[in-house]
Amino acid sequence: YDYPSFLDDPIIVVGDDAPSTDVITATVISTYLVTHDITAETKLASEITDFTSTDLILIGNPCENAVIAELLHYDSESCSDVVTEINNAVIKLLVFESNEIIIITGYDNGDAKDASKMLTTDGAYNLNGAEEWVNLDNEGDINVYFSKN
Repeated sequence: YDYPSFLDDPIIVVGDDAPSTDVITATVISTYLVTHDITAETKLASEITDFTSTDLILIGNPCENAVIAELLHYDSESCSDVVTEINNAVIKLLVFESNEIIIITGYDNGDAKDASKMLTTDGAYNLNGAEEWVNLDNEGDINVYFSKN
């Protein structure tokens, strides 16, 4: 509920071979955070060796972002298993001691990008859970259909 103020200079992470939509999403989130006086650095998944020592924002799916795969326990065989259904996305908050990790993933690249609007639009969405499952309708509107505290 107090996003983004709980973040402490997060690192935004995209997969090493991330599609352009993930890179655009990282840029949009970084720009948004700057407007809230939060500095964010962007890195590739292969540059992250310690997942729990700093705040992270992870973008993409488990097949393209190795950090997401490790944290959500996907391997090279299971990474292609669907995280969610078509036109759906998940925003998940994990907490390790005093560090927060936000994961933005979806059925396809566009879904994660669209869901990131929830994190870049002040007051438009009621983010109050550790996991928000969203549906993206034909008009591009985001509807929360499951929220887990």
